[in-house]
Amino acid sequence: MARQQPRTESLLSCRTLPIRYLVIPKCGCTFVKNLIWRLDHGEDYANPPRIHEKTRSFARAAQFGLTVDEVRAEPYCFVVLRNPVDRFLSLYFDKVVGEGYRKFVPLRAVLRDNHGLKVEAASPAEHRANCHILIDWIEENLTRPNEIGRDPHWTPQHFRMETIRGFDMKVLPLSHLDSHLTLLLSDVVPEIASILGKLERYATNSKDKKDQILDAALKDRICQVYARDLASHERLLEVWQKISPSSAAEIPRASGIF
Repeated sequence: MARQQPRTESLLSCRTLPIRYLVIPKCGCTFVKNLIWRLDHGEDYANPPRIHEKTRSFARAAQFGLTVDEVRAEPYCFVVLRNPVDRFLSLYFDKVVGEGYRKFVPLRAVLRDNHGLKVEAASPAEHRANCHILIDWIEENLTRPNEIGRDPHWTPQHFRMETIRGFDMKVLPLSHLDSHLTLLLSDVVPEIASILGKLERYATNSKDKKDQILDAALKDRICQVYARDLASHERLLEVWQKISPSSAAEIPRASGIF
């Protein structure tokens, strides 16, 4: 069976610049969406943490009549990938025990009512127990239907790999994202470093929280469920370290990584 062509509709786009971006939730997408908004409008979005409420207002690559081959030839089509352990913890701290649950699928309520999640967890041990509940639930959700349908916030990053390969996107690690975006976009946005320096930051799982909660058993469990994402991320870091790109042209594309 022939592989389906990726859809240009799936790519967020700047309106006046040839910048295309594939959103993967919990991989820096709030930050990147706010960047694209700033480039399009010349000013920051009024409520940066709620930028996702304006998703329908963003342009898509399809609106410009671009074909897949044309997008593949562009120098500023990119995606951001993240260490799956950090991505999982971001989901937990934001959408399960943080305020983000209020405008999200009823994941928190399901885990509380059906699986014993402590929504008022205070100690590292209680948060760790909650994380085990969450990762067990996610594993079941990805294997067979349970209380809620699959959601992009916890589906593996490798689920987007066909699209990433189809557009042969440049792939950026989330770590040190400011410097990577500066490297990628400085030719088309000369003031990019200054713009990035003024954007609001979002850190739902700080290093302190992570160090307190994450023990070997929990880390191993997360890596088991997200094994392919872990392998892809390690490969991405390996290629970046080997190339050590110093220009946008040297940033590795999917075809040179995966």
